[in-house]
Amino acid sequence: MTASLLIATRNRSAQLRHGLASIWPYRAGVDEVIVVDDGSTDETENLFAANADWLKAHKIERAGGFRANPSAVWNYAHSLSHGDIAIEQGGEVCHLTDCVGPLVEGCKPGVVVLARVHNGTIAEMKVLSQTIAAGRYDFPDDVTPEAAHFNADKLEVPRVGVDQIQLYCGIERPVPFLFLGAIHRTDFERIGGYDVTIDRNNDGDLARRLWESGVRFLFLGRAMAFHLEHPKT
Repeated sequence: MTASLLIATRNRSAQLRHGLASIWPYRAGVDEVIVVDDGSTDETENLFAANADWLKAHKIERAGGFRANPSAVWNYAHSLSHGDIAIEQGGEVCHLTDCVGPLVEGCKPGVVVLARVHNGTIAEMKVLSQTIAAGRYDFPDDVTPEAAHFNADKLEVPRVGVDQIQLYCGIERPVPFLFLGAIHRTDFERIGGYDVTIDRNNDGDLARRLWESGVRFLFLGRAMAFHLEHPKT
């Protein structure tokens, strides 16, 4: 089983720097790391140059400013990949534990696997990392919910754990969005990938179509990541 790690980003070099550094220890768990830059105008290109020995970077240009729907970017990233399994993540997501191994191990046709993803500032990420290192984080069991929620806007973002840091994706907030998750190529291709015609909520639309096709979502407990807060780009 081969795996590709796919990253989409735009004007988030400050967060991407941390994200790439967190991936570095686990890069051997995938066959390729591909990042698609949606027309960044910041320092993103310098990060690509500094990591060119292990990162395959591609830049695309699209009209307009803020990109409400990154569907075309994700579809392009998938078209570049060669793995049986695609791990998707935003450039602002950092790995706090080994996420690659559990994501690849759990992913198969009919099962999308999602890492546990907190959200907040760099300072909060450091606090959470220290909590994990000290053995004080209460990791939940892996769970496949019987039903999943498909609109994150309608779900409260809870604060969980001893540090009370926001949780974007996990059993307490089971939104099947690929902040950091793995999908099998056969499932992605069978439903036609992301819909480029909708204005927003492309990840919710993808999740709904996957669910309706019979795919189920496995939420991991010990694969921990952190989504760094960022402005809209």
